[in-house]
Amino acid sequence: MPWKSSVTQEEVISFLNEALKTDPVAIVGLINTRVPCNAEMEAHPTIQVGRHSGAMTVGLLGILNGLFGIDERGYGPFGAIGSFFRNGDSLTIDTFTLTTEGKFTESKDPKGLKIKKKGTGTEARI
Repeated sequence: MPWKSSVTQEEVISFLNEALKTDPVAIVGLINTRVPCNAEMEAHPTIQVGRHSGAMTVGLLGILNGLFGIDERGYGPFGAIGSFFRNGDSLTIDTFTLTTEGKFTESKDPKGLKIKKKGTGTEARI
């Protein structure tokens, strides 16, 4: 398959779901992996970062969302639907979807994980 010069949001979702179906353990592990980030990353206008265990962190989904930009709410286009593990730090993933599909509401996670919304300077639970 030749290199693509561009991809749509829908193609990214389709590819993420294909990868999830191919090896759910690997993809869930990859999406749940977050690393500490610096103040410049936190201040980036589109990269999505979160506060986990008191530190600002970034993961693959935050980078992909940053690549495609944010909407008027400060969110990127990609999300994962699943449920939080008992420890509240990890998500089981049933499917990836576009955040514009209206499937995202206030998180029910037990530790109140935070995702920093860009453009507002506030933090919001998702």
